[in-house]
Amino acid sequence: AGSPSARRERVAPLILTPIPILIAILILILILILILHCQRLVHENQAQLASVLGVGQIVIMSKQLLDEILRLPIEQRLELVEQVWDSIAATPESIPVPDWHKEELDRRLSQDPEESDVAWDEFQTQLRDRK
Repeated sequence: AGSPSARRERVAPLILTPIPILIAILILILILILILHCQRLVHENQAQLASVLGVGQIVIMSKQLLDEILRLPIEQRLELVEQVWDSIAATPESIPVPDWHKEELDRRLSQDPEESDVAWDEFQTQLRDRK
């Protein structure tokens, strides 16, 4: 039991066994770092998108982002609403219009203008009569 080569054979497995475990642990640590980095990037980009484009253009609004918005002072929330509205108004062709809106518009445009003109008093009376 005393030859040097026999001792090396018994020691070598002990030395080599932890190396694959260490490599696996390092790989897991790198994966964890990558996941945390990606989460940070997503959070930063959401905040950047919210400030530049308005939250109306973010497909999924996280609870965290909504909470941040609701903690803003009212003046900043109103400004954010204005920015969102402006971003929507900048591309009116992207706003879906239901068919019934188009049909109602066509119906109103086809009416004789004198038929559709109603005095304010008469309009109020019509509204009261509907109840």
